[in-house]
Amino acid sequence: MYFIAVLLLFTLFSNAQSGAVIGVGASLGYTDNPAVMAKAGALSGWHISVTARLGPDFWYLKPGLELHKIQLESSGVFDPFKESPAMFIVKGPVQLGARIFKVGNLLFRASAGLGTNFIWSIEKNTLSLDHNTLRVLHLGALGGLGLDIGPFAIDFQFEKGFTELYKSTDYKIDYVTVTTGIFF
Repeated sequence: MYFIAVLLLFTLFSNAQSGAVIGVGASLGYTDNPAVMAKAGALSGWHISVTARLGPDFWYLKPGLELHKIQLESSGVFDPFKESPAMFIVKGPVQLGARIFKVGNLLFRASAGLGTNFIWSIEKNTLSLDHNTLRVLHLGALGGLGLDIGPFAIDFQFEKGFTELYKSTDYKIDYVTVTTGIFF
């Protein structure tokens, strides 16, 4: 809660084009761990997020706070609300963004930065995945594109994991997210 209050204060006291985005979206996870991946498919999920855009013109800082629910086992069909065991991840992305160009009410953006991921909770499962077998903290490199249509924002993000998720293995996880939100 303290983090959200700080984001809102920064937003209020920053320059004119600064603001915050509250969003929801789809989350996909991809890993090379054969124990959880089907021959085709991804780890499906959903997320809610609060991000800020701090900066007046071309460049801006984009810190955020996100809560993701990601299924522990892949499926050939995207179903973020499937009743299967999942993990809850709190993400703290920090990115540097650029407002590429604006045409009327359309604003095209790009961003890149660091993603920190903290596994908050893991539901009981038959895969023997828990806090003893998964790294509580894992990191990744983020890149993304965004589009603002008036007050509405759409963001596409890719996160390439560079620390292992599954302990005592080299298996990492990559994330793809699509977020829709309102900029204020």
